Amino acid sequence: MHRTTLAAALALAVTAAAHAQGEIRSFRYDGQLIQLGDSRADVHITLGHPDARIQLESRQGGATGQRWEYYEIGSGYQKYSLTVDFAGGGVTRMVQEIRR
Repeated sequence: MHRTTLAAALALAVTAAAHAQGEIRSFRYDGQLIQLGDSRADVHITLGHPDARIQLESRQGGATGQRWEYYEIGSGYQKYSLTVDFAGGGVTRMVQEIRR
């Protein structure tokens, strides 16, 4: 029983490491840097068209910003997905997921 629990915990840890996710303050791609406060144009120039654009809304249904999702950035061994939130004309939040 103990061996099965240990194996399950190890499998979960490996899965978590393979899909590490976290909020970031900057993201470098192809020699360019995107960081909090950058404009939509800056992000578009660096990363191109997003795979998805989602309107962010308040609980009352009013528009509060926009979320751009990039499902697969990079090539070779390390690929990323990136979520970029905009409000008030600039990047307010970025979440990166590393895919191996």
